[in-house]
Amino acid sequence: MSAKRGSGVWTKSVRAPPPGLTETQEEALDRVRLTLGQAPIICILGSTSFSDPDSFPLVQAMARAISGVVGKQATFLTGGMDGVQKAFAESCCKFVKVFNLLPVPDEAKGSDFEVGYDIFAGRALEERKAIFAQLGDIYICVEGGPGVSSEVRKAHSQGKAIVPLMRSGGASAGMFDFPPEALEQPTYATKEQWSLLSDRKVPTKDTATAVAEIILTLLEVKKVERAAQIEAEKACFMDLQGAPAPIGTERMLLSDSKQMSRAFEFLDVNTQYVLDRPQARKWLRMMGWTLSDVRLDAMLSGETPTRAADPDAVWQKLFTKKMLMEICANNTERGNGELDEVRDGLSRLSNGKQAQKQYLLDLIVESEGKDSSGGALTEDEVQHIFRLVGFGGEAPVDVDLLAERLMQGIVDPPQGHEIIAKSPWNGGGIPR
Repeated sequence: MSAKRGSGVWTKSVRAPPPGLTETQEEALDRVRLTLGQAPIICILGSTSFSDPDSFPLVQAMARAISGVVGKQATFLTGGMDGVQKAFAESCCKFVKVFNLLPVPDEAKGSDFEVGYDIFAGRALEERKAIFAQLGDIYICVEGGPGVSSEVRKAHSQGKAIVPLMRSGGASAGMFDFPPEALEQPTYATKEQWSLLSDRKVPTKDTATAVAEIILTLLEVKKVERAAQIEAEKACFMDLQGAPAPIGTERMLLSDSKQMSRAFEFLDVNTQYVLDRPQARKWLRMMGWTLSDVRLDAMLSGETPTRAADPDAVWQKLFTKKMLMEICANNTERGNGELDEVRDGLSRLSNGKQAQKQYLLDLIVESEGKDSSGGALTEDEVQHIFRLVGFGGEAPVDVDLLAERLMQGIVDPPQGHEIIAKSPWNGGGIPR
């Protein structure tokens, strides 16, 4: 399904959960977060039908104003419902990311929105609402009844930013046990901006502009908070000794000395306390290295960013854990790939921004078939990787999003229980 927006065309894609998926609410939350990516999330709440004649043009103007200034700095999320959410989604400027979160039982029909990606979580509407209330960084609400008020209370109790269009009435004006604190002027809005959200006498475009300005300020606040969080986390990761993070990603996790030991023990199945060269390459990949086998072999042969490989070490066949840890330590300044390289490569393979999943699978399996090292992935294993990064269905694949998730899976690998639970084979691990 597609809908024209000026000279551009937006394509609606349905991203269903993997077939037969059973998951807890926490697991669903993690899966959806992976789907939405790392950009701040702006959630839209409101009535399923408009009570005030000014609300529809207000929502349209607000969607254009916010999406026009925010662009790709944030992701928009709706609950796939009629009224406010549909009007907002279909009024956004082109090329912004819009997702519609629906309960899993609604997978067959999806939303009737003409834009955005339909995604699914929650076994029923109430569970979907509980997940929705935890996903956003910012919640904008227009009109609304008891349901909207309930969702806002849940979001507000978790410290989420609330932007109520009070002039629209209903829950957004304080009815239905709407949290009164959320109606008070916050630090991220000026007195004039906040008054424009409640003044019914001003043109809707003035209110829409005020909302857009508030959102921009909030995004700056979130950016500063995120930078502070990263700095705080760095102090917790001083022991990280694995591969450097690829350019375009934040940091490499699960690569400290404890994880190095666990990875070594996992590969050393016969407790020989040494790994052969193919196993050593696997160990390096488990530590986050994304380089080709040729480049990894060069590292195993003593090459560093400042020194050529040792000719005598080319024949080195066995490696202790200490030797491998030293190899990692000697290559901390080595480049380890870039997100943009992966994104550009996938775009070239697919001749655009979207590709049929089976087409990508066939290309990968064909390429793996040329691997003579004995470590080639089967189609089932490639399918498993697609599931782990949230592409378990058969819908066309957004290659930009695929690149982001693949790289995110490298720097922050899924938990072992998730790999095993979704694995089509037994006993084998998959490298990062």
